[in-house]
Amino acid sequence: MKLPVALKVALFTFTLADAQDSTETVKLTGENLREPFTLTLAIDKERQYEQEIDAIPYVNNDIVYLFKGEIVGISLAAKENESPEVSYCQDIEKADVLFRFSQKRDKEDDSLTMLLAIDNRLEKDLFMDGIMVVPNKDRVFETTLLPLKPGTTNYESWPHPIIQLAIQSLRFQERRPKTKFSPIPKDRVVTLKDTRIEELIRSYSAMSREKLPDVIARFKRGLKEGETLFITTRISDPAVEGFEQAFVEVEAIEGDTISGKIASELTLITNYRNRDAYSCPESAILDWTIQNTDGAEEGNYIGKFMDIVKDDKVPLIFETEIDATGKVTSAKFSQAVNRYKQDVSFCIPDKARQEAEKMLFDSSYPKTGNSGKHFIYLIYRFHDDTVERPEEK
Repeated sequence: MKLPVALKVALFTFTLADAQDSTETVKLTGENLREPFTLTLAIDKERQYEQEIDAIPYVNNDIVYLFKGEIVGISLAAKENESPEVSYCQDIEKADVLFRFSQKRDKEDDSLTMLLAIDNRLEKDLFMDGIMVVPNKDRVFETTLLPLKPGTTNYESWPHPIIQLAIQSLRFQERRPKTKFSPIPKDRVVTLKDTRIEELIRSYSAMSREKLPDVIARFKRGLKEGETLFITTRISDPAVEGFEQAFVEVEAIEGDTISGKIASELTLITNYRNRDAYSCPESAILDWTIQNTDGAEEGNYIGKFMDIVKDDKVPLIFETEIDATGKVTSAKFSQAVNRYKQDVSFCIPDKARQEAEKMLFDSSYPKTGNSGKHFIYLIYRFHDDTVERPEEK
């Protein structure tokens, strides 16, 4: 039997410059400071990562720093029209938010998972962002954390080791999406939260692949000026016994082979990097995207679905007729849109549409004395699989 191999990699610790573009010095005193320790992480079945960690605060400048095996509590002090002030709470029973960060090994297939449990003990919605350091990489990576409802627990997981995880930008309201356009599709990095997701990903991949022959023929005829074709596929790395899902910008299609350049930042695999040349058979394509320079996007079924998983709330827009008494006499589903105003109607189950229609027919609106057409929207909650009115909490 082979003995585990211990790896020592230089720790790229978070500094204020990494997280907030600031040069302020961390004050290494008080109960907020963790004692120096040796971090050990399993890399795979045989290898381990080891690193001596110096004294690092649990919380600094409203950022929470986490290492494997820790339970860290924080307190949030609300500030008017601003993000809350974050402080370390040594008594975890009194903490407003509790983080439990661990590495788990599956007994059946011996796979490794980093698991983060977040308890929101507040009576407010809670939003946050994450950045991480992973072995064999010399930079930090962003990661998506799902919002928490009041008094709930979320579980986030990653299929690769994480040296250090930082939770930042804790807030009680979601930010408006950035409008700056990038010519490369954004990776939708989310954590699986319920058993429906894997099955739905397979169904949306099948939906995408039904249209793939027409997309390939369109590419071969020549795309319009400003249009770019991307495919979504899984890139494997035998060294880490894993794979990573990525965009590939298509440059050529010869027979059954699609060739191009990787258009995603890779955090797990080590045998490829962003902008490396990559080829795969047509059978390996999970999804496709055609993107224009103005941000218009076709396809990307899995990516659009992942936005819904992350955001949870999806506006459902209905075209309705309301009579003079305020009663809804007809309701026709128009579309569902994500945060980028893209049509994601294909993600809305028939049951949710029917529930929304019934809710509208059971509603009454102010009497106007005139009948007319109105567009009304309701909210579909993906994770609860329910429909609610926008004003409902």
